[in-house]
Amino acid sequence: MKLSFFNNKDNFLLLYPVGTGGEIITSALSESVPNINKIPREEAYPIGTNRWQSVCKHGYSKDPRVHKYVGEDDPYKHDLYKDHYHSYNTKIVTDYWDPNMTVICFDTTRNRQYWTNLAWQKLNEVEELNPDFLKKQTGSMQQDHDNLSYYTNYFKKSHIINIDELSTSCVKLADQLQNIFPNLRRYKFEKIINKWIKQNNKTLKNFTSPEVSKTPMSFDLDIVRTSQERIEMILHPDCPIEVMAIVAEYDKDQEVLEALWLRKDLPSIDTPRGRKIRTLLKLRIDTPVDELEKTQENILVNKERWKAFCPIAWNHLATNADGSIRMCCQMIHDPYGTVYKEDGNVLTGKDDITQHRNAPVWKKLRQDMLNGIDPEVCKLCTHEEENGIGSKRQWTRKLYEDVYHKAVKLTEEDGTIKDEEFPITYMDLRFGNKCNLKCRSCGPTDSSLWYDDWVQMRPDRLFDYRGHNRVKIETLPDGTNTVPNLFEPEQTYTKLWSHIMNNLDTIKRYYFTGGEPTINLKHRELLDYYINRGTALEVTLDYNTNMAGVPSKVFEQWKNFKQVNLGMSIDGINSHFEFIRHPGKFPTVLKNMRRVDREKGFERLIASITLTLSVQNVLHYPEMQWWMKEQNWNRIEEVIIVHNLYGPDILNIQNLPIQYKKYIDKKYKKFLIDLNAKWNNSVEEKSFCRRVEQRCKSILMHLWDKEPNVDAYDRLWPYMEQLDAIRNEDWKQSLPDIAQMIKECNEKET
Repeated sequence: MKLSFFNNKDNFLLLYPVGTGGEIITSALSESVPNINKIPREEAYPIGTNRWQSVCKHGYSKDPRVHKYVGEDDPYKHDLYKDHYHSYNTKIVTDYWDPNMTVICFDTTRNRQYWTNLAWQKLNEVEELNPDFLKKQTGSMQQDHDNLSYYTNYFKKSHIINIDELSTSCVKLADQLQNIFPNLRRYKFEKIINKWIKQNNKTLKNFTSPEVSKTPMSFDLDIVRTSQERIEMILHPDCPIEVMAIVAEYDKDQEVLEALWLRKDLPSIDTPRGRKIRTLLKLRIDTPVDELEKTQENILVNKERWKAFCPIAWNHLATNADGSIRMCCQMIHDPYGTVYKEDGNVLTGKDDITQHRNAPVWKKLRQDMLNGIDPEVCKLCTHEEENGIGSKRQWTRKLYEDVYHKAVKLTEEDGTIKDEEFPITYMDLRFGNKCNLKCRSCGPTDSSLWYDDWVQMRPDRLFDYRGHNRVKIETLPDGTNTVPNLFEPEQTYTKLWSHIMNNLDTIKRYYFTGGEPTINLKHRELLDYYINRGTALEVTLDYNTNMAGVPSKVFEQWKNFKQVNLGMSIDGINSHFEFIRHPGKFPTVLKNMRRVDREKGFERLIASITLTLSVQNVLHYPEMQWWMKEQNWNRIEEVIIVHNLYGPDILNIQNLPIQYKKYIDKKYKKFLIDLNAKWNNSVEEKSFCRRVEQRCKSILMHLWDKEPNVDAYDRLWPYMEQLDAIRNEDWKQSLPDIAQMIKECNEKET
């Protein structure tokens, strides 16, 4: 039956994959959030009572004569319920739960074997399980992940919580839940969950993998199979055509019939058997087959498409500081993802964006992705994925999974979309290149403060802007160096700004960078529009900010928004920071970091350091990571996010000589030994060490991925010394670790 209760919109439902702790987490949440009715957790049933089937509120029970409500029942508090996903029959959930409730969907993208093994170890003690349980359980978790958009579309309000790290630590889980429940009592919640994690890991010490039969796939149709098992059978490369024909004629499951139609090597219509199979499928599949390949499909059939897909090509645009439009900020190599109109001119903020959603490069990008081709312009994400550090593509795919199914259904074969079907909901905005720093890895394209130095370094005063503009710095009569008009959003964003103003209710996420976004007046103006309209709590803000001069007004504006994610672009501490990010002062940065970490009102703010790793700080990173751990931050993530620098090539660590690479490799391995010796007393500390170890491995993979470019390295030190002379600095004093490395390596050679 459908639930019918007067305050459903104020109640929460937690959906989770079977065996991942839904009971204990539901119970712990009810005990740790003051405005949620508590669910009892008895010693006899330490994993938490089940509020769906056993102690459900009378109004929610399927059979009120059997189930009696137990627990707190304050009418002024929210109720929290739980249910597990029903992998192959999602209607069980939607037929029962009210869509007005807020759903919290737990999701796993990796580490599924941990939960599968844990379920086997616990259940096998009380009942005899089939050895194929592990395979089926893992498949069910994949199916739960694939069905996420079904649930999020059904419920009016939804949240997706990633639990990939819950096997070792509940910190990330608590971080995500606190965004939903700002008054979560973390200490109490984490104490309950960490105890449960410890019990789980103790249980798994006795895990013995069952002997799974190695018999080949059987195509005997007398064997009773689930729909998923039948899909595996018909997609098996050795599946006989006779079996396909029988399935096409007699199978009643639409999912199985659709999977057979989508089989890449389905026999051709030019053959008698192929013609029979295809004719039967056309007659029996509910969805017209000419539309089927555009509908929500089983991702298992098109793994390459899913791997190449990024929703940014459908719901996003990015801008350059000069007002030109690009497809994505991750496209850092020529042609930089720049969007050109049909007439060959660059698309800019002066154009009506809705008239150019199908510009040739956008169409080609979508077409490649839907054909399972990893686009060349997306190679930064590809490299990050290969190095194990995660990519923006993976992050946005998780954030906007519903866009994938919609894109498959509604995108035309050539990549064409309709603006009204795929409105822009996520924008990356650069309101000019005004900046308060002139970082050594940057230049005049993204920092106005670089103009004076550039004029001294380049007598022609010219610089290239993203491959589509040749720019000259001019000197005004008062001696000020400038680039007139090019980086002024009032002139370069005329129609784009109008589009934003007309779609404030549609655009739900912004990424701001620059220049330095927080000192840009247009950025502050946009935030004020949302605050004054009373809709700021519907919008998420992402930042790349240097934290070197954030105005007080911006700090106060942030407190009004649904969520603020600060990527604090900080490449070192103390002298390293002040040398790399001249003329910033590290004490100012530290003061601002502590403000967001401790000040009341920033409960919906998530902050992390994003370090651009280059020759300048590759030896400094371990020291900085150690320092970060010792700070005991409240809100700031203790593990540094690392982005490997690719350009300028003189600062790319891949171009260092081999002897320097060996020196760095050795230092990192010693650092990891010291790190594990220092922090190994708890599950949280061990999890921290593993995450840092992954960062270090990805850095070393990048370091050794290419042979050094001798020419790039030969240009490095003249460049550093030229800037030293202009800025009255000395790289040997500011980067003593690099100077020491060169000295030791040179001494070894002699």
